[in-house]
Amino acid sequence: MLSPRDCRLLINLCVYFQKAIAYLFPSGLFEKQARPIMKEVYGKVLQLEARRGPLSEKTESKDLIGSRWLIKEELEEMLVEKLSDQDYVQFIRLLEKLLTLPYGPAEEELMQRFRKSVTVQSKKQVIEPVQRDERGMAFSTSEGRRKSATAQAVVFEHGSGKIHVNGVDYLLYFPVTQDREQLMFPFHFLDRLEKHDVTCTVSGGGRSAQAGAIRLAMARALCSFITEDEIEWMRQAGLLTTDPRIRERKKPGQEGARRKFTWKKR
Repeated sequence: MLSPRDCRLLINLCVYFQKAIAYLFPSGLFEKQARPIMKEVYGKVLQLEARRGPLSEKTESKDLIGSRWLIKEELEEMLVEKLSDQDYVQFIRLLEKLLTLPYGPAEEELMQRFRKSVTVQSKKQVIEPVQRDERGMAFSTSEGRRKSATAQAVVFEHGSGKIHVNGVDYLLYFPVTQDREQLMFPFHFLDRLEKHDVTCTVSGGGRSAQAGAIRLAMARALCSFITEDEIEWMRQAGLLTTDPRIRERKKPGQEGARRKFTWKKR
């Protein structure tokens, strides 16, 4: 026969065990009370600011040029686990969001675990040396090709945005707006409109091919006056890549390369 004191102790032990079992082994995995809920982050931030002072919004941004995120297969090999496409996209999205948070770039070591270094192609780009004329003005020269058109461009370090093609203003040489936009795109991309003077000579091909050749020549010449990061941005935008397309030959029995003669019954 148990004493009243032992009965109270036994009851307290039973209640304690029931609470422990409910905490460690929740009976309903799909019940709201059985799901773990994380505490609000804002309260933790306030506690951290109270101890260490207010957090600064100005943080040094991390430059990720020269590396890329691991592809799905590489990440699966690293984690030794299969991932769905949705999980992989969500994982990369969360990592990119982490970089945008205050003090997110401080976790560079963590980010580099999920990134792979790649060779920056801009380092392979041949940059023409800066030259100076008799007036001491710096300039750079380069060449460009597209289809059968060949262009040479001389870009001066300082100017007012004047562009001459074969001794004629480019507005008169290229009456089509699309060709004019081709010429101005490298300067617009680098936010250098009306900051350089350009003299070009071009031969061969049509007006569209000539505009593409001049654009490539000017973009290559501009590399002498910009930083390595800007050169890499230009390469990624396709401004430093030669267009490999050529004019397709005419086929016998056809009006053109693809166009057929009009079919007549008789």
